[in-house]
Amino acid sequence: MNPSPIGHLRSRLDIVMSDARPSLEHVPLILVVDDESTIRNGLSAFLEDSGYRVHRAQNGSEAMQFVRTAVPELIVTDYMMPEMSGDELAKRVRAIAAMARIPIILITGAGLPIENMTPGLFTDIVAKPFSGAMLVSHIDMLLSHMGREASHQ
Repeated sequence: MNPSPIGHLRSRLDIVMSDARPSLEHVPLILVVDDESTIRNGLSAFLEDSGYRVHRAQNGSEAMQFVRTAVPELIVTDYMMPEMSGDELAKRVRAIAAMARIPIILITGAGLPIENMTPGLFTDIVAKPFSGAMLVSHIDMLLSHMGREASHQ
């Protein structure tokens, strides 16, 4: 018995559609840490609209709980937060061998010379206010660079 033309088209369409759908396994996971819900949720929504998977945490302690169960490809953190600062979060993440090379972007409105206080701790430092497009551009560049490094190892 010959398959119907419609059945054949459906199976071809299923193959094409499954190839076109991005796999969630290949979509980078970004951890966004900020105690201000407006910034945390706005930044997360912008990153999700830009094609990233996002996990939100409202402070460094919450972020550390998350990284015990999942490894993000990149972390975006505020500096001044209750319970655990972005500085302390970065130090703890860097102390975990499997996460020592994860890019960590610090977003801050503190106005302090943070790059002098924590040399090498943050991959990038972005001052508030910032544009979402500019931050996504930094993230794209960092993740692209990390991908190239991984392919050369």
